Amino acid sequence: MAAVALTGGDMVLAHVGAGADHHLAGFHVRTMATRKVAETGEPLFVRDRESIGCRQPGCPLTDAIIVPLRKGGQILGCLKLYGTKNRPLDQTRFELAKGLADLFSTQIELEEIGIKNQLIARAEIRRLQAQINPHFLFNSLNTVASFCRTAPGQARDLILDLARYMRRNLDSSRGAIRLSEELEQVRSYLVIEQARFGDRIRADIDLAPGTADWLVPPLLIQPLVENSVRHGILAREEGGLVRLSAHAEGDHLLVTVEDDGAGMDDDTRNAILAPAASDLSPYAPPAAPPDSPPRPHLQTCADVTGESLNDGIGARNCNQRLVQMFGPSYAMRIDSEPGRGTRISFRIPRQQLQ
Repeated sequence: MAAVALTGGDMVLAHVGAGADHHLAGFHVRTMATRKVAETGEPLFVRDRESIGCRQPGCPLTDAIIVPLRKGGQILGCLKLYGTKNRPLDQTRFELAKGLADLFSTQIELEEIGIKNQLIARAEIRRLQAQINPHFLFNSLNTVASFCRTAPGQARDLILDLARYMRRNLDSSRGAIRLSEELEQVRSYLVIEQARFGDRIRADIDLAPGTADWLVPPLLIQPLVENSVRHGILAREEGGLVRLSAHAEGDHLLVTVEDDGAGMDDDTRNAILAPAASDLSPYAPPAAPPDSPPRPHLQTCADVTGESLNDGIGARNCNQRLVQMFGPSYAMRIDSEPGRGTRISFRIPRQQLQ
């Protein structure tokens, strides 16, 4: 072939090869054949200069293959292959061009889906931010008030941690943050809860070297730690330990949040990992069918603190965001048994800061 061109709407986006002196990028389409394909959506193979329809005297283009580029039912532009007297086109190149057009059209639609998924994911973050549990805020302020007389220095530190926690929860300006920033949110949350519940909450954070700048979706790890605290270890009178670890394996960051708390049964685990969200609490067992025998009650955070399990940000939302942003293979893995704690692990692919 002697030239290749790409159009979008009525404009030439690119033209390389013969005829580039007058088929200029950024200018309107010059050929009648291109306009015909854009209108009808039918691929066209024309074999003479007159059928191409270029009005430029001395244009070297003698035959052309023009195929439409689509997004759904809409024609966005055309892919064009041109031949000259010395380099004519043939039927094989016509079939090649139609195959390329199908491939390009598929890529355009996939890109559109990717953009929509990103917008949906960011909207989900804003929705989750609006669900910050008011009970957590009120109880945190009450804790600060109780320290004002007995430990004013600690009360001041708690106010700073609470302010930092709230500020990051309400910041929806970024689509990704550094892992170190998310862990600051985790630490602020843990300091506040440890002030409320004392030694009942123990925490261990293990961050492997070189992972602090890894980009992660905001409000992903901290809610899982919150679930481990509120619905895992606080369901036990003696409390327990929540452990967070992160390390890199190739182009993936592996994150694990685990606790030695109340655990969950298979029904609850399956509800968290289900593609569609439900109204079930992340750790509370789902409602049993009317004819099923009663199950033993696992004490939940609602029993301990009076904070509603249906408020706040849950493990299901985190899992759905992972799947939505990166695909089904990035869903969380949950290992848990009633009374034996819970381990949640997931992967995050390497991302570029946008």
